[in-house]
Amino acid sequence: SMLIIIHNEWLYVQKISSKTVWWVMILLFASSLFPYVTAIVSTNFTDSLAQVVYGLVVLFITVSNGGLYRSLYQDDPNNLLLKQRIEDMKKWIFFDTIGKVVGLVLSATIFPPAMLLSVLLTLVVLVIPRQLKED
Repeated sequence: SMLIIIHNEWLYVQKISSKTVWWVMILLFASSLFPYVTAIVSTNFTDSLAQVVYGLVVLFITVSNGGLYRSLYQDDPNNLLLKQRIEDMKKWIFFDTIGKVVGLVLSATIFPPAMLLSVLLTLVVLVIPRQLKED
């Protein structure tokens, strides 16, 4: 879903800086870790450490994505279409991040599968409906 969102948002991008390119590189690096932690979680679903590491990678991707969008906005502050899309994203990304943090805390303390379930929940409740609404 991240690549679909990036594709849809970047339709409105007119200017980028080297800082934005670095944010893309950081996001790609963070995303490259995702298959490994997903494989670990799939074989250790009830293991708290596996879920916490998975959660840290998910949050690393989320923070990298936030940095990327902040950089895009700084590169082209007069781009009203991009500004509106980023403002719309800010409305739900807060809840997305809170859900992931809650999942991480629950995974570390009382219910290991909470991290994976929180990612699934945010995907189904926040991300997918937003994408379907735009089509």
